[in-house]
Amino acid sequence: MTNEDNNIQNHNFDILKENIERLRKENGWSQKELGEKIGLEQSNISKCLSGGRCFTLEQVWRLADLFETSVDELLGNTRKGNKDSIEDICKFLGRLITQQIIVPAKISVHELIWAKNELESGEVLGYSQNPEVVNTYIALYFPNYEQIEDNLADIPLQAKLSEFGMCGNSLPYGIEVNKFLNKFLSTLSKYNKGILDEEEYEAIIKTYLKSLKKTRA
Repeated sequence: MTNEDNNIQNHNFDILKENIERLRKENGWSQKELGEKIGLEQSNISKCLSGGRCFTLEQVWRLADLFETSVDELLGNTRKGNKDSIEDICKFLGRLITQQIIVPAKISVHELIWAKNELESGEVLGYSQNPEVVNTYIALYFPNYEQIEDNLADIPLQAKLSEFGMCGNSLPYGIEVNKFLNKFLSTLSKYNKGILDEEEYEAIIKTYLKSLKKTRA
């Protein structure tokens, strides 16, 4: 790889600097602390952020990993308006189910079905309501139950530890995710009702995400 290939100068360096500075401040790190985390002296970090020199691709990869984001997002190459593909969604859900992070269950939902009334020409005359039907769907949930036997007095400590470990609380991410989902859905409802504007909504959700424990599944 040449020095030219390993350099960021051909990208929008101003956006990169702004994003790094914003994320550094959001995490409460000084330039020295940031440098220590990615193996750079404070003087070099300062030069990069002031425009005196450019970050290498390797350094940007380290920064993206540190901030738990992507290189594209650090460089401002976001794909606004593009939705995840059906394949991406199915792969993601399949991985969560396989790892037993989420659990599938079938639920029955009573729904009113509306039928389109149209002429042979295709002109729509209106809609009519059909009788209520019951549809079955797959629901997904994060388990965080607690189920511990009451009669533990006469069993040894190791057995007690095993008993506590086998309950739902041995999956700590389930507890954290459910807490987040309750807050998220409440905040989303307020946003949809116009109580919160987009900037306020995004700031609140970002605060929720930052408060999550660094727990890996």
